[in-house]
Amino acid sequence: MNRKTISFLRLAVCLVFVMTLLTGTAAPSLAQPPTINAQGALVGSEQNPADAAITKRLRVGMETVPPNTLTYTFKIDKVNLDGLLDANTLAVMPTIADKTISFGSNDFHPMQNNMSVRDLVEQTDNLHKESSTLFPAGTNWTRAGIYVYRVTEVQSVTGYFPNAQTETLTFSKAQYDLHVYVAERTPPATGYYVWAIGAYRILTDDGNTTGGGVGNKVNPQPGGDPQGPINERYSKMIFTNSYLRSGGGGSQPSDARLRIGKKVTGLGANSTLYFNFDVTVRKPAISTKTSYRVYVFETNAQGQVVQVPAGQLQNNVQNPTLINMGGYIEYQLNPPGQAVRFMLKHNQFLSFSDIDAGATYIVNELGTQLYTPSVVQTKSNVASPVQSAFGSGQPLSTPTTPPTVVTIAPVGAAQWIDSAEFSNLRDTITPTGINVDDLPYFAIIAVAAIALGGYLFFRVRTRKHDEAAVEAN
Repeated sequence: MNRKTISFLRLAVCLVFVMTLLTGTAAPSLAQPPTINAQGALVGSEQNPADAAITKRLRVGMETVPPNTLTYTFKIDKVNLDGLLDANTLAVMPTIADKTISFGSNDFHPMQNNMSVRDLVEQTDNLHKESSTLFPAGTNWTRAGIYVYRVTEVQSVTGYFPNAQTETLTFSKAQYDLHVYVAERTPPATGYYVWAIGAYRILTDDGNTTGGGVGNKVNPQPGGDPQGPINERYSKMIFTNSYLRSGGGGSQPSDARLRIGKKVTGLGANSTLYFNFDVTVRKPAISTKTSYRVYVFETNAQGQVVQVPAGQLQNNVQNPTLINMGGYIEYQLNPPGQAVRFMLKHNQFLSFSDIDAGATYIVNELGTQLYTPSVVQTKSNVASPVQSAFGSGQPLSTPTTPPTVVTIAPVGAAQWIDSAEFSNLRDTITPTGINVDDLPYFAIIAVAAIALGGYLFFRVRTRKHDEAAVEAN
């Protein structure tokens, strides 16, 4: 064998060795991520074992900011190993620590870090967050087999106590069973890995049984579909809670959370005239209220804002059966989207004092002869430009895209008030009599007319006299 042949063989051996190293290094990175098989199980591999995560969906009224902070806790309890549930067998199963997911005042729509999704039909923002993985590398699997765990939510939050009058927290009663298929690594590798996971929803969020079964399998894969839209990038092992903030329902002017006011302007405007309004309010779906309290206030002759008593509210609502003897009008929310006719005069306003954050409203002022309506809306302390009707006697409505009654400030910050303030301008009144200020001018004109008439009278007589004298001669 000559030197050239020996050199070639050495080069070939080196190339094979290098390619072997490169292939061995690249193999894990080229391994396919876990996928869902035909039976609905999440299937991984030795290089990319299957894993699971928990997703918390927090439903809030649109544009509501959660308090800082709501921490939800999830327990992962042992159920059985290969169908055995005696104490000795359960002791062999790895203990999975509780998982927590927190929401705070930085989490609100449309922040992408909480994977928020707005539901315009239900008037809610759905904020999603995902836990850390349940079975990370280093989990102490003791043997191959099918490990079953149950995932539930603790029915309280850590470190926060909601105000019973203005806040409502609900918890998920959902339960998931995880069937974790653990396999032995291929020799010469040692140890075990999670080959597949079957996640079954056993109870719904309201505690109703699903019966488990294939039809209730979900994909628990952390991150969901990384190439999908933002609302698909999380595990489908979801626990849904809600957080609702509302006004306190107080009877003071400062308790208003939605205010609808009326003023009249212009020379000759009638401050005792009542104007008709159709008001449509929709609550967010997470609210269980059947009505809202509406107080009526007015400014009296002394400039004080006082409540209109129950005995006089028949002037302010078309349907008197809605008048509560407690001194307010009950705005019925069922059926949803039904308008209620209110009547307001100058310097009066409606106060929705217990309305939910996330509720929407539309106010339509009916046309009144000789008056031109306009409205200014305020949302989160920002006033909109003035909107005016096309002319006198025309109706005027707030935008057909309903404004949302919102609260941006966290609990403990400044109170939130939204408003729609209507103003009606009376058309200019044209005087039909003689203005006293104009009398001097009329006197001058009259004197001038008399003088002119006298001059013409004497001029005509003089001419006739001259003509008669000429004829006599």
